[in-house]
Amino acid sequence: MTELGAIAMVPYTDRVFRGLFGAVASLLPEGAVRARQVAEILLHHPPVDAEAVHPRSDLNVNGSPLQLLLSARQARWEARLIADPAFHEADPLVRWRKSLGALEATLRATGAEDLRELVQLTARTVVPQDEPALRRYPTGMIRLAAGLTSRGAAVYMGAPHHADRWDVARRWAACVLGSADTACALIGRLEPNATVFGMGVEGVNRPHARAKLYWRLRKTAPINAFETPWLVSPAMTRFLAAVLGNRSVPLNALTFSAAFDVADGTLRDVKTDVCVANAGLGLRDALHCVNEQAALLGLSPPPLDGCSEVLEQHHVDVGCLGLGSDSGGTHRLNIYLHQRDPAPTIPRSDR
Repeated sequence: MTELGAIAMVPYTDRVFRGLFGAVASLLPEGAVRARQVAEILLHHPPVDAEAVHPRSDLNVNGSPLQLLLSARQARWEARLIADPAFHEADPLVRWRKSLGALEATLRATGAEDLRELVQLTARTVVPQDEPALRRYPTGMIRLAAGLTSRGAAVYMGAPHHADRWDVARRWAACVLGSADTACALIGRLEPNATVFGMGVEGVNRPHARAKLYWRLRKTAPINAFETPWLVSPAMTRFLAAVLGNRSVPLNALTFSAAFDVADGTLRDVKTDVCVANAGLGLRDALHCVNEQAALLGLSPPPLDGCSEVLEQHHVDVGCLGLGSDSGGTHRLNIYLHQRDPAPTIPRSDR
């Protein structure tokens, strides 16, 4: 077999995301083996020539269907993969069916079967089940995530563009939360200036699950209009100033989220993510920002100063930076990484 023929027979995930897996091996060695296994499950075992069949996903700015999230905690990095399952299926109905297959496989593989009822409620509430509505989706309906060093899963879904998404969000909150009062109050404050981006469920089991609402601005408005104090905390203000500087960015460069305790509906967590391309940050600038903010927040995971060469070597880019804050005042600093095109050539020792 020729060298090109040998490359063509390598599984899609190993061939296309080799660099991303290499970055995991360098930054989080204990998650390296699991990264490949998780990617296969989340993406629902794409065919070898998947990128030639249906090449683009909207998960990342470059169309890549897989994302590595590194989250800085007190003294360590936690990692999870986020994926656009069945991205290679051009037919929305087939994509929906296979995405549900990937969802079920993810719940089983991560020990999160107890989330099944919540996930099914979310699917029935957020995603229309009729064929004409499903065919209106230009891309995927589901995003899946799983940790590389921990149990649990996350499922995110988006309502169709033609729907009243705020109405969908209210119905979803009423279905999945023990009390929807706090969520609906926030929705009422968001509705005049924002648009729903998605809804989801995260966790291992129902007693410890969180329901998440994501939104973006649809017109210029101050963040304090949301009346959510954690979003205008000194730490969040400093983080946004560090990432954005004085630059003007598109409204969709910022994605906000709120997490609610499924059991009683209380607000547990808020987060802001910023697209670094829109913020004008290069790879080194983004990593410097992460290190600087981690120190200011009192977080001390292994610094990322020296990893720019690793990411460059593996053709990996930073997509977003994010900061989350929970009800206990604990912060987490997120960096979202994706494979840049083209992926590195297979080293001869790997064949």
